[in-house]
Amino acid sequence: MAGRPRQFNREEAVRLAVNEFWRHGFNDVSVKGLCEKMQITRSSFYHSFGNLNSLYEEALNFYLRSGPSRCFQDNSESSALEDIHKFFALLCKLRAADKEHRGCLVINSLTQMNGMDEQQKLNLTERINSSIAGFETLVRRASEQQEIKPPHSITTLAMSLQTLAIGLNTLSTVVYDEQQLRDIYLTSLNGIGLSLSPSQ
Repeated sequence: MAGRPRQFNREEAVRLAVNEFWRHGFNDVSVKGLCEKMQITRSSFYHSFGNLNSLYEEALNFYLRSGPSRCFQDNSESSALEDIHKFFALLCKLRAADKEHRGCLVINSLTQMNGMDEQQKLNLTERINSSIAGFETLVRRASEQQEIKPPHSITTLAMSLQTLAIGLNTLSTVVYDEQQLRDIYLTSLNGIGLSLSPSQ
């Protein structure tokens, strides 16, 4: 008696794709390889995902939902300065917990933009800009809440925080200790006037 066909689980397939893109990078992942991993045919792959580029976009969105960018949610009742610290604390926790030390999928993808089409480059750029905008919202709210002195340029401070995030994500591929990573971001935030008060 023939075995029952394997039921296709889209979320499981996308999670598998995330790991493949994360481990190998977009340029070294193929439809053939993904089909073998997912145990589906090429026709099923194209029917489900359209093409490799579309799956990559879906994988990025899936990946970001569990990342520190959730701290960008606009909650005017919370402390914006605490939310900034929560972002970096979560980033350090996630990177230290990754036993493969892969860093950040989005940041890793930036180094491969030369092999991507223009739409993919635009999508990656939009994600970075979205992250900067998230930091801008937090900095502006921290200023309005009088948690920090009004910065000369909210955008410049937000881009500085984005640069810190990129640096930590990259460094986490060789520095694995969560406390070491935390010490780095705390020193950096303290240096630009974003330290928490002892009561916080």
